[in-house]
Amino acid sequence: MSELNCPKCSEQFTPSRTNQRYCSKACQKNGARQDRFAEYRLEKRRDEERIHDLTDSYIRHCRPESRIKFVSDLIQAALRGNRDLKRALSYQGRIKNEDGWGQYPSIGKEIDPLCRKACKKSSLALLNGHKIFNPAEFELLNYYPAPPPMPEGWDYRNMLNPPPAYKEPEEHS
Repeated sequence: MSELNCPKCSEQFTPSRTNQRYCSKACQKNGARQDRFAEYRLEKRRDEERIHDLTDSYIRHCRPESRIKFVSDLIQAALRGNRDLKRALSYQGRIKNEDGWGQYPSIGKEIDPLCRKACKKSSLALLNGHKIFNPAEFELLNYYPAPPPMPEGWDYRNMLNPPPAYKEPEEHS
């Protein structure tokens, strides 16, 4: 057999078996532990990104009147077997802002009051199958009514920046 480099200590060794990767039992034990923790950290980072993206799309990009439908679609997808989505919706903590200042609630914390109001159960009970999820019942909850139509020519920017007061031109003598 040819010589191999130990992935843990980088020492060259001649393997005694064809599937031997490490030079010693100590390197094997520490190397396997590192591999497990690396996988765990990678999975945790993916979960955090998924939770952040879902929360961001819910809070920033989803109009208030369409949030019920959005949440209903997410719960249905999680119940159909999307384990990553189910794990993301189950997270009830808070998320740091992108700039690192302050925190805001995660998607799980945001949808829980909606689920409690519509189905009389928490979002975790719905996701874990303790209560049958009925999308029609959920979507009847018009938590955010549609905004009234805006009058023709109405512009909110006029309210934010009113036109300057009219000043009489000064007379030059």
